Parts: sequence; C-alpha cells; structure tokens
Amino acid sequence: MDIDSLTQLGMSLSKPDVQGAEKLRLTCSAIADSIPHADRVSLWEFFDSKTAIRCIALLTKEGFSVPNELILRESDFPEYFAAILKEDTVCASNARSDPRTQCFNQGYFEPNDIHSLLDYIFSREFVQYGIICCESVNRQVEWSDNDIENLKRAATVVSVYSYVEML
Repeated sequence: MDIDSLTQLGMSLSKPDVQGAEKLRLTCSAIADSIPHADRVSLWEFFDSKTAIRCIALLTKEGFSVPNELILRESDFPEYFAAILKEDTVCASNARSDPRTQCFNQGYFEPNDIHSLLDYIFSREFVQYGIICCESVNRQVEWSDNDIENLKRAATVVSVYSYVEML
C-alpha cells in the first residue's frame, strides 16, 4: 500500500526523534511532492502583530535552508497582507500581474524568477500562525483544484503538529 506524502508527513511529525529543522525540511518536501509545479516551497511565521512574516524554511531545487533573515513587512506589501489575512489563501497563477501579489515583482519575484504563487495560512492553537508558500519558477502555471486541496491538507497537517517544537 502506497502512502501519500502528506499522510507520511503526519506520521513523521508525530515521531519524537524528528525535531527542529528536520521537521521543517520534511514539511517542505512533502508539500513539494504533493504540488507538482511548486518549484519553491517555504514556510513563513507571522510576527505577533501580523504586520510582518519571517521565512523559517525554504526548499528550492538547490536544496533546503532556514533563511531567518528574510522578512516581509505589511508596510511594504499591503495588498498581499490584506488578501492573505482576509481570505487565508492567495492563488495567483499570474503573480506578476495579480493585484494582490504584483507588489513582490521587483524585490522578490524578478530576482528569483517566480511567475506563479499559491499561499495558504496555517494555524497554531486555532490562531493564524504562518503561511505555506508554493511558487513556480521560470514559468507561469495554472494551479489546479487538486493543488489547492493538497495545500489546504498540508496546512491542516502542519496546524495539528504546529504546537510541537519549531512548527
């Protein structure tokens, strides 16, 4: 019997010997496996005030990292913050022209060759805690209903285990 990557993620996150950065790496890898066009998967943590997010994990084709210095502020990206906090999701297949995400063009999308974005909020103890971000590099993609459902499912798994350690 094959176990899909998100079910496997839930089983892995429940193991006490899997900790810290390894949990973050497993989470990003499972999401990348379940959303085929996600060339970059990152996890972001809200500041308490929800006026900024800090990247706590990033998986690209080059590998996994924990780039804690990457912070995005609501004051710089108000359209995005308004959308994600209101809707819990941002699905922007043409992210460079979407009014919610085009604010990222110069400082983020263009340098990283990002064309499409699919984001969803995850919770910690029923409070918005962070964002799972999936990005398509070097091409624009149409995110499918299955991609969106898999991202929501991943957010549920992450939310269930987010009270443990770094997640």
